Amino acid sequence: MASSASSSSRKRLASDGPAFGESAVVLKKPARQSMVSEVLSVWETVPRCLDEIGLEVRRALPCEWQFFREYHYKDHSLSASAACWVGLVDGHPVAFTAAFPFAPNFIVLGKRGMNTIGGCDPRGPNQSFQDCPDTWMRRVMFREHRTVVLPDYQGTGIGSAMSDAVARDLEFRGNLFTSQTIHPFFGSYRERSPFWRSCASNRDLDSRGRPKFSHYWVGATLPNGDESKKIIKDLDKRVKLARGT
Repeated sequence: MASSASSSSRKRLASDGPAFGESAVVLKKPARQSMVSEVLSVWETVPRCLDEIGLEVRRALPCEWQFFREYHYKDHSLSASAACWVGLVDGHPVAFTAAFPFAPNFIVLGKRGMNTIGGCDPRGPNQSFQDCPDTWMRRVMFREHRTVVLPDYQGTGIGSAMSDAVARDLEFRGNLFTSQTIHPFFGSYRERSPFWRSCASNRDLDSRGRPKFSHYWVGATLPNGDESKKIIKDLDKRVKLARGT
């Protein structure tokens, strides 16, 4: 899967670069100017977009959460039922995602025109869930539980790429996947993505007045269960599954 990352040393170069550049204008020592040129030259070669670095995602043990939990904005706990994944850049763990089985399956119930206690919804089928493929109606739903990207790699798109990879993996394992976040960039990516659809509760406010972005994964599958030839090409570029998975 395509991704992007920058290490702490690279970020230091990013912050130090402009300061060196400004000094180079007034300093007349050739050695100093040479160092400035070298630093700026190195910075120009650092990959800074998802097309330049690959993010490898693998299944993880719950105990690996200990290396990421302090960076989670909300809670350090992890559900005992959570399935876990770790994202690596150049072999180094940089991101963690966990998801757990969730009931009731409000996506399937909503599409069928039922409420979350199994009764008929007087409003009828919920239009927000009509894009859920007909062939997925008997699938177990997983809900995203934790996603953390280490500070040095935040802002590079790794979080969105990680979530897409986990969703794709769960899709191939025969599950539905849904996620809720208050992160505006995370949420806005899903609203633009052809692989995600908005839940009925999307953009509802939390107790602090912040919008909650709620989405479910459809990948490249159409409501009738067929696969979109155009979208699957984009999805295969975005997430490449290893053989045997």
